[in-house]
Amino acid sequence: MLKQYRYRGKNLQGETVRGVMKHYTEDHVIRYLKQKEIWISHIQERHPIWNSIEGIPFQKKISKKDLSMFFFQLSTMLSIGVSMLEALETIQEQMKPISLRCAIEEIYMLVQQGYPLSLSMKIQGKFPSFSIYSIEVGEKSGGLEHIVRDLGKYYEQSNDMFHQVKTALTYPIFVIITTLLIFIAFLYFLLPIFCDLLNSVTDSIPPYTRKLLQWMEFIQRTGWMWGIGCAFLILSIFLYTKTKKGTQRWHCFLLHVPIIGSLKIQWMIVHFAKTLEILLGSGIPLLSALEQSIGMLQNPYVEFKFRKSIQNVRAGNILSKEMQEYSFFPKTFIQMVALGEKTGDLEGMMRKASNLYEQEMNRNFKQLIVLLEPILIVFVACLVGSMIFIVIQPVLQLLNTIGEVL
Repeated sequence: MLKQYRYRGKNLQGETVRGVMKHYTEDHVIRYLKQKEIWISHIQERHPIWNSIEGIPFQKKISKKDLSMFFFQLSTMLSIGVSMLEALETIQEQMKPISLRCAIEEIYMLVQQGYPLSLSMKIQGKFPSFSIYSIEVGEKSGGLEHIVRDLGKYYEQSNDMFHQVKTALTYPIFVIITTLLIFIAFLYFLLPIFCDLLNSVTDSIPPYTRKLLQWMEFIQRTGWMWGIGCAFLILSIFLYTKTKKGTQRWHCFLLHVPIIGSLKIQWMIVHFAKTLEILLGSGIPLLSALEQSIGMLQNPYVEFKFRKSIQNVRAGNILSKEMQEYSFFPKTFIQMVALGEKTGDLEGMMRKASNLYEQEMNRNFKQLIVLLEPILIVFVACLVGSMIFIVIQPVLQLLNTIGEVL
C-alpha cells in the first residue's frame, strides 16, 4: 500500500518547495524528486489516517471534463509513437487541475517502476473503476490506444450529458426549493396566526385545516425525534449498501426503478458489448473475453449472476440460452448474441449491438430531459394549489359569517 510523505526542499532557482507525495518508500520519493531537480531538506511519513481521510466521499474528485482531456491527450501522444512514460510526464506538466496533476504524477512514478498503467491507476485510487477496467482490457488486447481514445469520447459525452441535466433542472429545482420553503413558512408561521384570527370571529374551522394544524403541532413537539430517526435510517441504509449482499440488493433495486433502470441496462450493454467486441477482435477466446468483460458491467448484482452463466458456458452451454435466464438482458440483445453464435460473427454482432443500444440510450436520455421539466412544474403547481386551497375555504367561511352578521 502506498504511504504518504510530506517533504520540503529547494529547486534550482532557490525557491522553497513543499508538498505531499505517495510512494512505497522514502528512498523512492527522494530519488524521484532529485530527477525533478528538487533537493530535499526534510521528509517525513504522514500518519496512515490520511489514507482513510482521502477516501471520504465529500473529497473533490477528478471531473469528467478533466478525465476527457487527459485521455484525449494520452491517446494523441500514443498514436504518434510517444512512450507511456514520456506521455505521462508531458501531460502532467500541462494539466492545470491540481488533483489530476498530482494523480498523474503518482501514476508516472508507478509506471516508471514497471507497473502497467491499469494497475498504477488502481493503486493511485482516484480514477473511476470503469476507466481502469477499460485500460486493462486495452493492455491485454493490444488496443490500448483505441481504448484510451474511446475513454476520452466517453467522458466527453458523459460531461455533456451532465451539463444537459444540470441546465434542464436548474430552474425547476430552484422553483421547487423556493416553493417548499414558502410552504413550510406558511404552515409554521402564517397558518396558526390566520386560524387564531379566524377563531376570534367564528368557532368553526374546516376539518382538514384543523387536522393540518394538529399534525404540524405534533411535528413541532417531536421534530428532534424525527430528525434522529431519519439520520439513523439513512446511516443504516448507507452502511448496509457497503456490504457485499447490500451492494448487490441495492444495484438490483436500481435495475427495477422505472426509466433509471432501463438507462442503466442500456449503459451496461453498450460497454459490455464494446469490450467483448474488442477482445474477440484481438483473438482472445470467448470464455476469457467474457471473464474480462464482466468488470465493464459495473453492477455487482449482474456480475454475480453472470459469473454463474460463464461457468455454465465453460461446461458446454450456449451463451445466448444462459442470458435468457436473466431479466436484465433485453430480448433483442439476446437474439443478436444468438445470431452471432450461429453465423460465427459474434464480434460483428457485438459491434452492431453496442451502436444500437448507444443510440437508444442517447434518445431515451434526451426524452427524459424533455419530460423532467414539465413534471417538476406540475409538482410545484400542485403544491401551490394546495396552499391556496387551505387558505381560500376558511376565508370564504369567514366572509359568509361576516355577511350573516351584517
